[in-house]
Amino acid sequence: MDILTKIKEYFYEYEKLDQNGIIYSDYLPNESVNYAIHKLPMQEGDILRSYTGGDKLKQFAFAFDIITPYSTANTVRNDKNIQFLIELQDWIENNNRINVLPEIENPQRIEILQSGFLFNVDTDSMNAVYRMTARLVYYQERKF
Repeated sequence: MDILTKIKEYFYEYEKLDQNGIIYSDYLPNESVNYAIHKLPMQEGDILRSYTGGDKLKQFAFAFDIITPYSTANTVRNDKNIQFLIELQDWIENNNRINVLPEIENPQRIEILQSGFLFNVDTDSMNAVYRMTARLVYYQERKF
């Protein structure tokens, strides 16, 4: 099961993604508008809970990045960038309610760990990276 690919497919379903944008894995070019998903390490590891029979509740933590134009003179552009991430978070939360999740075995939910924020600004290209962190929680049955 390739969880990262399934998460990318899930995000491609978001209708407000730039149609020309690409969702990269562990790489974000300095060209807007593009997206990236980076697997994040978690202090407690990937296993949230182990059950007596060998089943596990696991997590796949990730950052969702967007590189987009940024302005020091026009805050309306920057406000739109943050609004995009607010609406993306709302979309994820609504999908949780209606059980629309990445197509892996036994997905439980996507939890937002950090809401969207300005992560980095490249003043040469006037592009900014905005980031949201989340985790996909899923149930893994014991494999014999």
